[in-house]
Amino acid sequence: MALTRASSRRHGSMVLVCVLVAIGGTSVSLAYADELAAKAVVAKTPSSGQKSAQSRIDAYIRVLGFDAEQGAAARDLHQSMTAELARQSKKTREAIAEAGEDRRAGDIASSERRMDEAIRASRQNSKKVTQQFLDDLKAILRPDQAASWQTLEQYRRRELHLRGGTVGGAGVDLFRIVDQLNLTGEPASKAALSLDEYALDIDRVLRDRERVAAEDEKAFEGVLHLDEKKMRERFDRDRAIDLRVREVNLKHLRRLASVLPEDLARKLDDQFQLKGYRQAYRKTALNHTLAKAKELPGLSPEQKQKVDALAARHASQSRAASDRLAAAIRAAEDAGKFAAEPMVMVDVGAGFLGDKDADDAVRDARLARREVDRAVRDELAGILTPEQLAAIPKPNPGSGVGQRIEVHSNGADEMVFISDMDEEDLPPPELGGGVMVRTVEVRTGQPTTAPDSEKSGEQPAKKD
Repeated sequence: MALTRASSRRHGSMVLVCVLVAIGGTSVSLAYADELAAKAVVAKTPSSGQKSAQSRIDAYIRVLGFDAEQGAAARDLHQSMTAELARQSKKTREAIAEAGEDRRAGDIASSERRMDEAIRASRQNSKKVTQQFLDDLKAILRPDQAASWQTLEQYRRRELHLRGGTVGGAGVDLFRIVDQLNLTGEPASKAALSLDEYALDIDRVLRDRERVAAEDEKAFEGVLHLDEKKMRERFDRDRAIDLRVREVNLKHLRRLASVLPEDLARKLDDQFQLKGYRQAYRKTALNHTLAKAKELPGLSPEQKQKVDALAARHASQSRAASDRLAAAIRAAEDAGKFAAEPMVMVDVGAGFLGDKDADDAVRDARLARREVDRAVRDELAGILTPEQLAAIPKPNPGSGVGQRIEVHSNGADEMVFISDMDEEDLPPPELGGGVMVRTVEVRTGQPTTAPDSEKSGEQPAKKD
C-alpha cells in the first residue's frame, strides 16, 4: 500500500499521524514521535481474489516440484488455510468494530485496549495457521525433494518482503518481470542461470528486511516514546536496506539484459522501470474516462476520431511526463533527498518531517504530470456534449485493489489521507495480509477531547 497524499492542519497541541501496518504480518511503515497514544480504524481487508490465490499455490507447487497427487494435496491444504484466515479476519474486523463503538462513546482507553487485544490475537492466530500450513506442506515432500524447501523459503521471503520500499526499484522481484517475458529456448536457459544467482544475492538482503520488520512489529504492539531523532533513525535504517535491495536488483538487471536479445532486454528494462517507480506511472482517473469515452454510444464519426486521437496523445504525453517524474525521483533518491510522496507526514512544529528533504524537481515533475491530465480533460470537454460527459461511468475509488479515504479530527487538528491499495504492495493473505490504518495522536501539550462527530459516530467532513 502507498499513501498518495497526506495533509494536516495544526491548531494548538496535537497533531495526527497516519500509519499503515499489516494486521497479521509485517509492518509497512511506522511513525514514532515524542509521546504516542493510538487509536485505530480498519480498512477493508484487500483480497487478492480466487485467481491470485490459485496462482500462488500453483507457484509453490512448481517450486517444490510436486507431482499431480502432491499438488492436489497441497491445494487442499492451501484452501483450508485461506478459509481459516478468512474466518479469523472476519472475527478481527468485528472485534475492532466493537472497539470503535467504545471510541465513539468517548471511552478511548477501552477502545485502545480492545483494539490492541484484537490485533495481537490476529497476529498470533495468523502465524499459527500459516505455520501449520507450512508444516503440512513440508510433510508432503519426498526425500528427493527435500532440497527444494530452501528454495520455497527464498520464494516466500521475496513474496512477503520484496515489495514497497523507500526508494525506487527496491520493491521489484526480477523473477516476476522475467516470467512476463515468456522466454523460451536459449534466452530462457541463460536467464534461469542468472536468476539462480539473483535468488541467493537478494535473499541475503531480504533476511535483514525480515529481521527489522519483526522488530518493528514487536515494538508497535505497545505505546512508544520516541522522539524525532529516533524516528529519523528508523527511516534511515530502512532506507539503507532498501538501497542495498536496489543495488542487487540493478546489478542482476544488467546481467539479465546482457544474456537476452536486444528487444527482450528493452522490455526487461521497461518493465523494471514501470514496476520500480509505480508511483510515477500509476494510471489516473483520466485514463478511465478516456477509455469509457471511446465506448460511448452515439458518438459521431468526427467525435470518435477526435477522442481516439486525444487518447493516443494523452498516452504519449503521460508516459513522457511519468518518465520525467521517475527520473527526478531517482535523482533525488541518489542525492539523499526526500523523493517519494510520503507514507507518513509528521508535524513537529517546524514543519512536516520530510519537508526539509523535499526535492523541487520531483514536485515540479508531479505538477507537470497533473497538468497533462488537466489539459486533456479540458480538451475532452470541448469534444463531447455535457450530456455525453455526464454519461461516462465514474471510476471506482482508488486503483489496484481499492482506495481508502480517512478524515480524523480531535476538534483542533485534522488529517486527511488517501491510500491506494495495490495488490503488489500487499502481503498475501496467508502471509498476514489485511491492512490496518492506525491513527496516532502526537501530543505536545495538554490533550484535547474528541470532537462531537466522533462521539456521535458521525463522519467528519472530507477535506482536500
